[in-house]
Amino acid sequence: MSHGALAGVVAMAATAVPGIFFLVAMAFVLGFRKAPTIDDAAARALVADALPGFAVADLTVASDGRGALAAGADGTVALVRPHGDRWVVRRVSGAVRDGSKVTLRPTEILSGATTLDLGAAAAVWARRLAA
Repeated sequence: MSHGALAGVVAMAATAVPGIFFLVAMAFVLGFRKAPTIDDAAARALVADALPGFAVADLTVASDGRGALAAGADGTVALVRPHGDRWVVRRVSGAVRDGSKVTLRPTEILSGATTLDLGAAAAVWARRLAA
């Protein structure tokens, strides 16, 4: 690489790096770092929209609002979890309980495990998902 070409690369990097830092800082200031939270009513609405015909019989929102579990009248369970700044709803079966936390794996292969802190309700949900 010639001296002139090297100087051009250095000049591009010198202008690009501050620009990237500026964009990251703006995203931080505008609140893009915040994780979405959900409440009972919003979780019910999301489940109803994502799974037509799924009649919610029981619902528990995680203690930090970062997800929810909904039991259907037919015994199936749906997980509401964040995906970026949006929410996804997936059917789940099987769970591993560790104290007040329950770790679930959606039935879809591409969806990763999710851990929710369900407090005292963790035991109930773990039993329900083991059945």
